[in-house]
Amino acid sequence: MFELQLNQGAVLLRKAVAPLVDLADFADVEISPEEVILLTAGNPFISEEDFVVLRIPESTFARVICDFAGSFVLNLRRLYSNLNRAGDDDALTIHGDDGDDLIGFVTVNSGTGEFGFSEMELSESYAEGLDLPELDYEYRAIIGIPSEEFRHLIIHLHYFGNSVSVHATDTEVKFSAVNEEVVYRTELGECIIGGVQHEHPVSLIFSLHFLSVILNACLLSNTVWLLQSDDLPAMLNCPVGSIGNLMFYFH
Repeated sequence: MFELQLNQGAVLLRKAVAPLVDLADFADVEISPEEVILLTAGNPFISEEDFVVLRIPESTFARVICDFAGSFVLNLRRLYSNLNRAGDDDALTIHGDDGDDLIGFVTVNSGTGEFGFSEMELSESYAEGLDLPELDYEYRAIIGIPSEEFRHLIIHLHYFGNSVSVHATDTEVKFSAVNEEVVYRTELGECIIGGVQHEHPVSLIFSLHFLSVILNACLLSNTVWLLQSDDLPAMLNCPVGSIGNLMFYFH
């Protein structure tokens, strides 16, 4: 069985799930004592090599019970609908039993103590863990951009193409699509660059095929982070307050 309790933060969890609803019909879910992982699945317009993950660490929850590494597939719209039943200040508990095809949602109003309960069916469940892609990469370079600025940037570059090239040195980062280029410099406080040496610049490419999803994810963060290392997929990380991280992987 598993039980996940949020004394606060149900509204943040709902907001973190919302961009995934716009991207895919289903999510592969893996629950362990260390974290909860939701991986988008079921969108024919997304390459199997590109995927989006919501990672929620154990520390997010007020209470975690997990007797096994449970895995299942659920409908994202139904998940969002159930999360939407919780008020912004309600405590939320999500629970399920090993081998059951249902998960339950219990809400408790912080002011009145009133309880609410709902259930949703799982699309599939697995006795063993899912075959999830590798997620724990060691990245060499990290680039931070204020999220609102990043939103303006990718909206602008989307007019020129669906693919954005990034080239970073230790002092500046250039974003380009076709012949259009935008430059941010650390000395002007426009960006943060770490792990890049002047003699060893880094480059990466990320896709804007699901632009609206990235834009919505950026709204949940103060700063977005691009991470890159040789021979590893580029990653865009949008931290979601105290909940966790929405992570876009681009191969």
